[in-house]
Amino acid sequence: MKTINTLMATAVVVASFVACETADTEGRKNSDMYVVYVDSIQNLTPEYTNESWSNIEKGYQKRVVIVDRDMDKFDDETKAKLEESRAKYNALKASYENIIRERKQQMVATTNVYKTNLRNALFGEGSIGTDVAFNYVTSSNLHSVYEKFVNTVQDNKRPVRLDRSFNFLLNFL
Repeated sequence: MKTINTLMATAVVVASFVACETADTEGRKNSDMYVVYVDSIQNLTPEYTNESWSNIEKGYQKRVVIVDRDMDKFDDETKAKLEESRAKYNALKASYENIIRERKQQMVATTNVYKTNLRNALFGEGSIGTDVAFNYVTSSNLHSVYEKFVNTVQDNKRPVRLDRSFNFLLNFL
């Protein structure tokens, strides 16, 4: 009976050491995975789109949850390394968001310039604003506005090319 109790006590002590080492090793592995992930997204060729950033954010959040769960088990050196990685990630996030915002603004500006140029070409310089109101058209200038519009469309019309299948149908009929 004494030997059985001694063996049981020894087994419990050994199991607790193994469990502690496994937890420490797993925590260290998770912290290393977090640091490597942040470093790897910094080294990626950036794609400044919302979809690309949301994929990066999802991967980051998965790792943050795991690391935050084990944060109290880490030593000061590991915690400092994790905080450095968080700072790198936050800087990268700010950079991505700024570039995405700038590109959206450029796209809006380009779209507005295109629309303004199109309106000016079709209806005359400064005739129609962004509200697209035709208040300047009266019974006396209706014909000239219409002619300008039609002539501009005719001048900018591209010839339509028929592909082979359409030609085949025409010949068949």
